[in-house]
Amino acid sequence: MSRMKKTLRQACCAALGLSLACSAGAQQQLVIGQGSALNLGSGSLDIGCRDLAVNGNLAVNNGTLNGARNVNATGAVQGGTGTLAFSGDLSAVGSLQPQAGTVRSQDGCGTTVSRIQGVHQFFRFVAESDLGRQLIFPAGATQDVAGRIELIGGTARLLVRSSVPDSLALIKLASAATWFVNRIDAQDVGATPDSPFIAPLAAVAYDSIDRGNTPRLLGSDTPLAVPTQSGLGSMLMALLLLGIGALQLRNQR
Repeated sequence: MSRMKKTLRQACCAALGLSLACSAGAQQQLVIGQGSALNLGSGSLDIGCRDLAVNGNLAVNNGTLNGARNVNATGAVQGGTGTLAFSGDLSAVGSLQPQAGTVRSQDGCGTTVSRIQGVHQFFRFVAESDLGRQLIFPAGATQDVAGRIELIGGTARLLVRSSVPDSLALIKLASAATWFVNRIDAQDVGATPDSPFIAPLAAVAYDSIDRGNTPRLLGSDTPLAVPTQSGLGSMLMALLLLGIGALQLRNQR
């Protein structure tokens, strides 16, 4: 029965111009070949912990592709308004067209690490783990997020790291973008100087741990409050200004 299901699945993939590659000792793959296209429409496709190789065209549209382990794209991945979910590594430099879609790193397939390899443009990027997985961004590179970023841990915190210890990996968040951070353990990952603050309060406010070198990501990056000039504050300010004025007159004599 399982052989029949495998044969039917292979026939279906062949009709779509796809292939299921499997060999002894190698990870199974779903391959969208060069010149081939897969449009999910509003459907959902679970590829069962296979690696996904996109050499042709993948249009997520408003559907969902789930169950991918590693995603490697040299063709085109059009995000639409749907979701592309993976549990291993993502390498789609120059191929990912985010549109208004979501790219999600999540638990599954027995993985303990997700690596973002190279520079990507995301609309909505979500990393979520209940098992304390690592999310690793490439050192010295900047990931662009146009719409929203979510970094979420669970029973164990999501570990957010740079690929090279003590070397900063960066996220550039658009000015109108939003964020959500909860239960993460971060080090050597921050936001660019022109990004809005991500999780600007002390780490404890997000039940998180800041291990350092996390500019504009975790920490007390809140602007200092300016006191209103009323009551005693106004009187002290007036005395200070009078003192400065008297000192200037004295220096001019």
